[in-house]
Amino acid sequence: IIETNRELYHKRRDVMVEAFGRAGWDIPPPPASMFAWAPLPPALKSMGSLEFSKQLLTQAQVAVAHQPAIGLDAEL
Repeated sequence: IIETNRELYHKRRDVMVEAFGRAGWDIPPPPASMFAWAPLPPALKSMGSLEFSKQLLTQAQVAVAHQPAIGLDAEL
């Protein structure tokens, strides 16, 4: 079951990274994680990760964790 789940999450992560890339938002594909650590798009960087995550939730119904919530100090 572990290998099956690993493959599933790997594929889901890759689909997301590729789709965002096609939309013009380059997200570095992580080498060994089911998570994608995405820098804010340049045009939206000034709003910060908290406001960006709030807008993503309210406008696109997509939930993400902004950086301070996961223990990182600097904005990506």
